[in-house]
Amino acid sequence: MSIRGLRYQNRTKISHKLKQSQDNGLPIPTAHFTTNFSSFEVSNGDFLSITPAVDVAKSSPGVEIRSVQYLWDDKIISTEYSAPFTLNYKLEEQTLGKHTVTIRIAYGGAGYTDMVTPDGFKYEVNVVEKKRIAVAPVFSPSKEIRNGEPFSCEAKLNEQKTTMNVAISKVVFLWDDYTMEEIEKSPFTFEHVFTNETIGKHKLTLHYYVTGEVNDDAYFSYEITIKE
Repeated sequence: MSIRGLRYQNRTKISHKLKQSQDNGLPIPTAHFTTNFSSFEVSNGDFLSITPAVDVAKSSPGVEIRSVQYLWDDKIISTEYSAPFTLNYKLEEQTLGKHTVTIRIAYGGAGYTDMVTPDGFKYEVNVVEKKRIAVAPVFSPSKEIRNGEPFSCEAKLNEQKTTMNVAISKVVFLWDDYTMEEIEKSPFTFEHVFTNETIGKHKLTLHYYVTGEVNDDAYFSYEITIKE
């Protein structure tokens, strides 16, 4: 058996041809496969998606996949028996670093000997820390205030816990889902004096827009109490 691989973008193309004798007299098919990965770098909580397919142009006529078995670090995680034989595997509590995904393909076709890729095709997948935005707003005087008291909230990133290179470009402040102010330059501070606000608990939502390694936005909500 010979295996040749070529990786490009998020797709790996594998070719293989089995040359071994069989006792049933049926010809052994030549089979070449393409294997499409959603990504070779994933994080816990993400789905790893893999779909194999027959490379029709390079395979014997009529060759088709019968089933596909997937292994993660030599442990079976799924066996698919129907087209498109796609794996959708959610990573949970996997160790950060490199892991091995093995794909075993059973294939055949009318007039051919049914075959299985003996050792499977092995791929390296890297589990990385999930990129996220963490925030650390500053409330003054606190999250408990009275009508008539000045209140402020400065929107800030928690730089120690933010796992990507980003900066705040804009923050929209919402009070009980009503837009109060939109700020597009630092410091991103909302200042207000509530006068006739209902006594009790309210929701202050900060809608962050960030730029840099990613252009994204995220909502963070906090409970603010108006005291008597």
